[in-house]
Amino acid sequence: HTARQFSLSRLASSFAGLAYMFSGYLISLVAPGHDGKIFVTTLFPLSILFLDRAFQKDHLLNFALLGSVIGLIILTPHPQMSYFTLWALGLYTAYLLYNRIRARAPFGGTAALAGGAALAVALGLGVSAIQFYPGFSYTKEFSPRADTKSGYGWATSWSLHEEDVVGLIAPEFGGVKVNQQKYPNVYYWGKNAFKDNSEYAGVVALFLAVIGAFFYRRKGIFFGGLALFALSYALADTTPLFKIYYHLIPNVQSLRAASMIMFIFSFCVSLLAAMGIQWLLTEYDSAASSTKARLKKYLLYSSLTLAALALLWSVSGEGMLSAYTSVFYSDIKRRIIQGGGTKWQMAVANLPAAKAGFWISFVLVGAAAGTIWMVVRKRIPRWALLALPLLALADGLRFDGRFVETVPQARFQQTFGVNGVTQFIKSQQGTFRTMQWGLFSGDLLPFHGIEIVSGYHGNQLRWYDDLLGGPAQVPNRILGGAGLTNITNGPFLNLVGARFLAVRKSVQFPPDHFGDKPLTIARDFGGAVIIENPNYFPRAFFVDSIEVIPDRANIYPRILSGADDLRKVVLLEQEPEGWKNRQITSYETEPPPDSLTLLYSGSDSIAVECQVAREGILVVTTAYYNGWRPEVDGQPVELIRTNGAFLGVRVGPGNKRIVFHYLSPLYQTGKRITYTATILALLGIAFGWRRSRVAAVGSNEQAEG
Repeated sequence: HTARQFSLSRLASSFAGLAYMFSGYLISLVAPGHDGKIFVTTLFPLSILFLDRAFQKDHLLNFALLGSVIGLIILTPHPQMSYFTLWALGLYTAYLLYNRIRARAPFGGTAALAGGAALAVALGLGVSAIQFYPGFSYTKEFSPRADTKSGYGWATSWSLHEEDVVGLIAPEFGGVKVNQQKYPNVYYWGKNAFKDNSEYAGVVALFLAVIGAFFYRRKGIFFGGLALFALSYALADTTPLFKIYYHLIPNVQSLRAASMIMFIFSFCVSLLAAMGIQWLLTEYDSAASSTKARLKKYLLYSSLTLAALALLWSVSGEGMLSAYTSVFYSDIKRRIIQGGGTKWQMAVANLPAAKAGFWISFVLVGAAAGTIWMVVRKRIPRWALLALPLLALADGLRFDGRFVETVPQARFQQTFGVNGVTQFIKSQQGTFRTMQWGLFSGDLLPFHGIEIVSGYHGNQLRWYDDLLGGPAQVPNRILGGAGLTNITNGPFLNLVGARFLAVRKSVQFPPDHFGDKPLTIARDFGGAVIIENPNYFPRAFFVDSIEVIPDRANIYPRILSGADDLRKVVLLEQEPEGWKNRQITSYETEPPPDSLTLLYSGSDSIAVECQVAREGILVVTTAYYNGWRPEVDGQPVELIRTNGAFLGVRVGPGNKRIVFHYLSPLYQTGKRITYTATILALLGIAFGWRRSRVAAVGSNEQAEG
């Protein structure tokens, strides 16, 4: 439908749809399970459709639909790709406004359309506010990305490189992480640590897109420019252009994986290819002889170039690889990969796949060029151009299959099913966490409702991320290899309540690593063991002594060093108001012993009953977040961040009941905005549709009259 909006024929539009639908970028996202990226990629053409249509007719209806689609894109949820979508929509809006100004359209109408586009974006933000508003605040204040995960190095990580550009022509060139049993000669040797997706837009589509950009002049120039912008951004510091983007575009310093913008490149290539087909169908015959000559040269030279590349790589693959890497990848032989070996060895091992890729691309482009040549020379009828979408489909099916694998349910059961470890831990009473390393998928224990220490997903609360150590920058001395830096630190594991350690049997902890009480093996599964740590802290405990350390960063070394008995002293960033003048109950005889009971600990509520002799701090080792609302005996009290990362409240002497409720005002505000914006969007769609129907009936009656 988007291609049809640009007045393209059914044949050309079918090519655009098939090329985009089967592009390597879209389908390869299935392999790593990046569903949010898939949703944005599939919805993006719809946003272009409604924006273009809104500038032509039914303005209220189409701007309301555009705002609704923007809202859905932001709700996918993938904020970074949603942000890229807004870039593209903003650039296209500017292009459409420029065309109106150049055509001397009435200023009032142009201003109204500009306002409509802005209101559509505002409507989209409103529709998505239930998620966007609290999420935006979270990433600005609470996420690891709020401070440490930004800067030029962060922004340029996981970008494309030169071998990925070659891969746009022959997708096997740089390799990709795939099922080695099905594809034994495919190895990734590029400059990133690994790669489990592809940015391949289809060589047939790319071949035809050049025709669309250079011959179909109407909107081909804009989408050609947008494609080049997306590619240059995806390449990050591979080109000097990224420094301009980094300094001019807001928030780029907090974004990484610039290659994600390539969905826009795939869209532009698919649409430009359709425009190229349309030019062949409707404008070639009336073109100047010089233009026809340029087309024929392009058909010939592009085919010959691919043939030459395929032949050179087949005859002297290692020599060609050496020549390429000497220019673009000079340190390839010094780059060590995990498990030993070098990137150079991976590149050599991948040569059979690269050679095959060049030959396949030559055959596909040669077939497309040959078909076009025969059509323009009147040797075969024009309907033979139907071969072009079929070639794009064949290319997509043959390449994309490696990223989609169906597995029997039994294999899922092996990965996420109940096993001895889950059975044992689930059978234990109490509230505690488990440290698991190297035995299962990181999601297995949480899948069975077992709380784990790491919970790592890259966007956890930054104070817990700091305490945990974040992604390891140095090898873990106990586990070996790369791991979360503090995942085996004894004082840390004690504090977070790590009662069990599920590890390989070969893992050895130093004596007294956790404290005075010795570790015991709770279960032995042969190659793996469950170790019980009797030194672990309860989820909630009471401390009547504090130490103030104003800089949060200085709290973590104190915790990790084990220098303090955190059952007796709590480290705070500021002293609670009136702490020095707190009341301490006196007893004629020995005071009753302190007691504390954790009644329940859930994802949105925590309840504790305690009897204490003096005022102190209740520490709950649930990660601190300002959405928690504590009450003591039904009265709201101040939430305190304890030990740099956890919940805490000030508790007076006596019998107390402390309840933490999770109630985020940001979420509540976002929900109200979403409900309001959704109603407005529906009203806009309804009134816009009604107006368009009335206008259509009026036009028909006028035509009949």
